[in-house]
Amino acid sequence: MDFNNNQDPWQNQGHNPHQQHFGHQQPPHGQYSPYGQPFGGRSAQEINNTGQVVFSIINIVFGNWILGIIAIIFAVNSKTQPTYEAGMSHLRTAKILNIVAVVLNVVGFVVGIIVFAIWWALLLEIMGLNFTMLAFVPF
Repeated sequence: MDFNNNQDPWQNQGHNPHQQHFGHQQPPHGQYSPYGQPFGGRSAQEINNTGQVVFSIINIVFGNWILGIIAIIFAVNSKTQPTYEAGMSHLRTAKILNIVAVVLNVVGFVVGIIVFAIWWALLLEIMGLNFTMLAFVPF
């Protein structure tokens, strides 16, 4: 065989290493493609749980740590489910828990402010003071 001309050495020998076999596409040079997955090793329907994990951490930091921990467990486990639908179901559960945690945090904050205001008003009433005395504004 003459390699000095510009012919492909595999041409006309019945074997071409660049040929696709059995409908499988060859990965680009230097990349490994596991069977049944596209290039890069990721499945076609990968679940992105980053938003719910961050949302759960925020809920843990800002007070509703019980629902935040449960939500982060569901969010992290969404990637380990055997099917895409099961993973999305776990992610939806994490989202619902995070929303409930935010609502409870907001309601708790508002109730806390109302209770604090009532407590101060009662304390001032017991001490015989009123709000105009606290303002130091002569009438």
